[in-house]
Amino acid sequence: VTDDFGDEVFTFDPQTPTGDEACLGIEFDGRYFWVTGRHPVDDVHKFHKFDAQGNHIESYDQGTTSTWGVRDLAWDGEYLYGSDESGLYIIDTTGSIVGNLPAPSGFSLPCRALAWDPVSDHFWTANFSSNIVEFDRSGTAINTYSNTLSIYGMAWDNASADGPWLWVFSQDGAPATLVSQFDPRTGSYTGVSFYAIDHNGGDDDIAGGLCFTTEWDPAFGILFCLVQGDAGGVSYDLVQGYEITPHSTWLVVDPRSGSVNAGGNMPITITCDLTNADLQHDTTFVGTVIIANNSSVTPQIPVTLRALTSGINDGITILPNSYALFQNYPNPFNAQTLINFALPKESQVDLSVYNILGQKVATLVSGKLEAGFHQAKWDASNVSTGVYYYKLSAGDYTKIQQMTLLK
Repeated sequence: VTDDFGDEVFTFDPQTPTGDEACLGIEFDGRYFWVTGRHPVDDVHKFHKFDAQGNHIESYDQGTTSTWGVRDLAWDGEYLYGSDESGLYIIDTTGSIVGNLPAPSGFSLPCRALAWDPVSDHFWTANFSSNIVEFDRSGTAINTYSNTLSIYGMAWDNASADGPWLWVFSQDGAPATLVSQFDPRTGSYTGVSFYAIDHNGGDDDIAGGLCFTTEWDPAFGILFCLVQGDAGGVSYDLVQGYEITPHSTWLVVDPRSGSVNAGGNMPITITCDLTNADLQHDTTFVGTVIIANNSSVTPQIPVTLRALTSGINDGITILPNSYALFQNYPNPFNAQTLINFALPKESQVDLSVYNILGQKVATLVSGKLEAGFHQAKWDASNVSTGVYYYKLSAGDYTKIQQMTLLK
């Protein structure tokens, strides 16, 4: 997985389908986006619910009285949290306020920016140029840190290297959409920052709410910014997602262990049932099955999963998006191994095997192949134990992988 920090990967318009005068806060609950908005039609501010592709699902009355309604949102895995001038609210996934939390003593509402730390169960907040405050569910301020930015959104990042980090979205710079990394252990900004893109070309956009999630795309930690735009005096708000870090998780296999007699073998079948999984369509997921054992060799088996737009077989062949050469399997191997590769278009292909001296010992594929996923077998019965390299050349693409033959 390539880390393209700060690259914009997704946008959607939360304002047009809801008719809001302005959108303010953003959160992702693992399946749905939630956006808070000032609603001019009935003067009742709303919680708006969108699916993972940004399609409007439903809107719910906030049921509170304030000028702008609830600002930034936080999510603890069960409830949403948000604040206006009147309180800090606990909100369920039907859009209903089911309780309140006390704000930190002496803090002036609203909690304009809000984030939640799952390890300590503490919240973090700021209101424009106020101090940054860490507080618990009883409203006790745990830490207070000075701040020089005009903060509107916060998000907790427990996935990036050397973290956790607190991301801050502030109305600073030009455009006023500055994203800054804050170290909650030292209470200071790290100097890592970037700007959310101003898409509309009108007056400078400004920062709204912020959220961080590894559940929208399981391969990455994504920061979603609510960017409040202006185009010709008309509000033009967008939710914009930015790649922050690669992310991977372990899947537990049951049973997790077993025994194989010396010189013996055991077939292993792993079934991944994703019937009810909420996967992003047209996305490729790559993982590795690692088999730990008491020998000096740890087999690693690559697994590729493609999430399609539909489960209907419509006769369309799914093609890879790019060239790829995968790790052979098994590896290490005795006598025979399989090599998989992918071609996004018809290509002149050469797949050959070399020894450690760079001498070619086998040509597995030589000729033109159509686009698609392909597999070649190498029978190494006539060569000696050792390390070998296999090289794929296809079009302008070249890649070399290493494999080990044991006899």
